[in-house]
Amino acid sequence: MLGAYESGSLTAATTTLLTSATYPYKTNLTNAEVNTYKGCELYVTSGTAPVPNPVAITTYSPSAGTFVPSIDYTTSPGATATFDIYKKGIRLSEIKNAVNAALRDLRYPTIIPLSLLADADCDESGVTSWGTAVNATASKVTSSGNLLRGMRALRVLNSAANGYLPSAAKVVETSHTYYVQARVGAASGTAKLIAYDATNSAEIDSDTWDETDWGTIYFSISIPSTCKSLTLRLSGVEATADIYWDDVILLKANDYEFALPDWVTKESYIQRVVAASQSEEARSDQYSDWPWWRLYPDLSNPLAAYKLAISPGISRPLWIWASRPFAVLSADTDTTFSDRNLVELASCVKLLDVLMDRAPSEETKIWKEERRKKGKELAALLTIRQPLVPMRLSFGTPQSAPSPAVAR
Repeated sequence: MLGAYESGSLTAATTTLLTSATYPYKTNLTNAEVNTYKGCELYVTSGTAPVPNPVAITTYSPSAGTFVPSIDYTTSPGATATFDIYKKGIRLSEIKNAVNAALRDLRYPTIIPLSLLADADCDESGVTSWGTAVNATASKVTSSGNLLRGMRALRVLNSAANGYLPSAAKVVETSHTYYVQARVGAASGTAKLIAYDATNSAEIDSDTWDETDWGTIYFSISIPSTCKSLTLRLSGVEATADIYWDDVILLKANDYEFALPDWVTKESYIQRVVAASQSEEARSDQYSDWPWWRLYPDLSNPLAAYKLAISPGISRPLWIWASRPFAVLSADTDTTFSDRNLVELASCVKLLDVLMDRAPSEETKIWKEERRKKGKELAALLTIRQPLVPMRLSFGTPQSAPSPAVAR
């Protein structure tokens, strides 16, 4: 098994020496092999977090059950900490990199709103794309009872009346019309969506929702002549307000060119562009296809690989049917909604690719054969498990369509 490891517990620890009295780390056998763990990676999994972590093992003493780390700890592990030793030439960092590479390759079907705001679909794992909450705590939730669609919803829990979470400030054009919309469910209290003039510290407009079922807040605003920067505030009226948000939209009316999220690195990731009729906005399954749209590379923006051009210009909120990569993992406690068997198999293939790139040896032949077998298993599993997303049909460009050369 690639990434095979053994687990144990420490009985003593200093900055330069770790001791474990557990078999097989401590043994009285005269022929015990001192090179068993030399060069392997030791990762402390509980207790006091050492610095650095993990470290390579320089020396292993079977009779004493001790390990000498390759780098002296600046903070030593706790004397009773647990640990894993990674063997067979695969480092923990390589395993993590392989898992994240697999998640970036795997995809799930979703529908996301077209919006000038980052994390508009509230599907990111945290709230770093948003501002600092005031008299409230913001978090992402994953329990199915609190989700509209996708993997997460944004929760704003008040600690005082009129608490709110602001969006990042967006530069807006004065005297232009903008559409504001959000899907919302009020577990407790009254939700309030506020369009806020960040330049002049004044509310432009707002609307409320007080039902526990998911509904839609929707209104349009005209940007005041002195307003240069706008935020949307996701607010709760009462001190006990507990509000769930999704699909937070800010769009400029009649605009027809948009930068897509940075995960759109292939045209095939976007399948359809759709709109909800105004009378059906409270329902998430009522959409009609937009009459014309196309993608083209956004070479001027290092943060976005593609732009979306539409015709006619925006007259109401739009959504994109997409095939989206799974989010990568950062902390050891992070989780994913991707199928575990699929991620493990795809990660194994990535690790075999790493091993095959190393210096040629007899083992390389074994890795190549294993890579061939695992690759076939992965292809078969992808056929079964990966979502079937309808293919986008090609079509001609009508005379009224904007071209990338003139779109602004």
